[in-house]
Amino acid sequence: MLRFAKLGTFPPGMESSPVRRRRNPPTELTIPCEFCDTPIPHEDLIEHETGCRPDLARFNPRRSRTSIPLADEDDYTPVYEAPRMRTPPRADSPDSEELPCEFCANMVPASQLWRHQLSCTAAA
Repeated sequence: MLRFAKLGTFPPGMESSPVRRRRNPPTELTIPCEFCDTPIPHEDLIEHETGCRPDLARFNPRRSRTSIPLADEDDYTPVYEAPRMRTPPRADSPDSEELPCEFCANMVPASQLWRHQLSCTAAA
């Protein structure tokens, strides 16, 4: 059994040296970024995607800075706007609320949305 006089001492030939980890060894799992499709090491994916969001990348330099910005104002222009409802919902019917299908963007009664999305031809 090897015993060392104090912690931090090493046997001859095993002196303390910085361990160098290869940044992206061939066996490391990489996952493509959902925004730019670049393969990213899985440990760094969340941090990369946070900085790679296209809705945050569209800075509007022409925006006027003469007024004091509101606390909820951001320096980006949204890329996607949700489709507007075609008709205002009626409070007397449970099927009156319509939601857009995530595949074809057609407005569908909320109670039938899941059935529609299961058979939506735009999803194929």
